[in-house]
Amino acid sequence: MPGKQTGVMQRSIRSKVSRSGYSVSVYPTKTSQMGEVYYPAFVVYGHRGPNSETAREARQHRKRSGVKVAEPRANFIPVAAQRYQQTFQTVITAALDKAIK
Repeated sequence: MPGKQTGVMQRSIRSKVSRSGYSVSVYPTKTSQMGEVYYPAFVVYGHRGPNSETAREARQHRKRSGVKVAEPRANFIPVAAQRYQQTFQTVITAALDKAIK
């Protein structure tokens, strides 16, 4: 999982409740603090160092050769959702029970 150095990526995570209120979407967004680069994608997919591809590779649309500087990591949003699934379910069930009574 990604570490926390500045907290920019943590603050970029948003949630949206559906109209019905029965589901929630959790997703990272690009913020102004990130500058031009959307770096949650680099965490999930990994990346190579700057100028690591040849001119030929840059012209062609194919898998790049070379070693990645940062290897791909697990997508942290679904992993967190799985980890806290039981907690979410308990809280939502309790809220629905309270709302129906």
